[in-house]
Amino acid sequence: MRIRARRRGVGLLAAAAVLVTAAPAEATPLYTASQVLAPTTSNINQGLSMQMYGGRIPDLATAQKIALSHTTISLGPAQLNGFGPAMKRANPNLRIFLYLNGMYAGASQGSLFPSSWYMHAKDGSTIQSVGYGNYLMDPRSTAPYTAGGVTYAGWADWVAHKCKAQLTAAGAGAADGCFVDMLGSAPLSPGYNRGGEVPAADASGTPFTGTSWYQDITGPVADRVERFTGDPVLANGIGSGRRYFGTSTGPSRLLLDYATAGDAEVWMRSPGQPLTTFPTDAAWRSEVQMLSDSSVLDRGVNATVKTWTAGTTAQIEQWRRFTLGSFLLGNQGHATFEFSGSQTQIAWSDDSPLYHLALGAPTETYPSIASYLHGGVYTRGFTNGEVLVNTGTAPVTVTLAGTYYTVDHQAVGQVTVQPHDAVILTLS
Repeated sequence: MRIRARRRGVGLLAAAAVLVTAAPAEATPLYTASQVLAPTTSNINQGLSMQMYGGRIPDLATAQKIALSHTTISLGPAQLNGFGPAMKRANPNLRIFLYLNGMYAGASQGSLFPSSWYMHAKDGSTIQSVGYGNYLMDPRSTAPYTAGGVTYAGWADWVAHKCKAQLTAAGAGAADGCFVDMLGSAPLSPGYNRGGEVPAADASGTPFTGTSWYQDITGPVADRVERFTGDPVLANGIGSGRRYFGTSTGPSRLLLDYATAGDAEVWMRSPGQPLTTFPTDAAWRSEVQMLSDSSVLDRGVNATVKTWTAGTTAQIEQWRRFTLGSFLLGNQGHATFEFSGSQTQIAWSDDSPLYHLALGAPTETYPSIASYLHGGVYTRGFTNGEVLVNTGTAPVTVTLAGTYYTVDHQAVGQVTVQPHDAVILTLS
């Protein structure tokens, strides 16, 4: 069901001359997470970002399988392959978001739009991404552009119309909103763009700060899409917990002033980071605290973990346990968990017995993640189980308050939690 409501050079100076700054976006999303996302308090709730892999949902049986095992999914309209309504019937709590790029025009669109729509570097040149050669856009301009009988008042308006067109084409009830990509601070990094260019905030070549980027550039895009379509936005730009709370290119939590939900695409680790490298306890706390903080704000977050590097199956499974246990410690009802063991694996085929454990709902919730630390491990109780996470470098043995069962059905009264690992237990 669709949810309704409420250069320093000539080039840059020329672009600035026609730049018309849009009115500041209202820094309040159209919805709260509670209004549009199914609660994720009980058991394991998974997200799926199919656009990371490519490929279409091939048949009805696969569509139903995906629907039953996930709470939110994002994908390109063609990937959905017309199965949206059937998936929603299989799981009425499923939320489907259609992918589109929120900040870059295509590599073939370098002269399609008004010049003021394009973001410029200090020397006045346009900016292209290293990976695809796409053009970075500037949503502050409201210069009109007409195509197909429709006049668009700037880049953000273009993105909003594209989102609405995708939702309409998918059909009534097929999707709930749009996954708007590239709303994070990656374009501020020289390594992300060709020639090491970075966007200039004005004709003097002043660089953007992380705060101004979210508040003046990407946040208003998410806001425009939500208000034009009347549907929630899942904004890709949260990055990680460390970015969320503030770095040189943060704090990314500002994005949740404009979007109902966000995707943390590098939660807990970078995709190519060695599998033997784990976050410090302080860094880990930031990652987990983000889940609690965003839930308190009544915003949704999809916490995505990628082990896209060489390693053994045992190493990958350790990361799965460690991050899932960490997720269960931090989630307060509006977050989903996504684990991607390999970039080449079929997205929906990566299942685990851990995802089918009936933990129930939490029996304890604290404002600070530090409050879960007991005897060297972080623990959180659930109505039908307990989660234990060890962020340290030495094993910790814990005597349990009764008999619990491991994921392989072994009855235990005591467990040893290995370094940078987790144990997830059930009572039955």
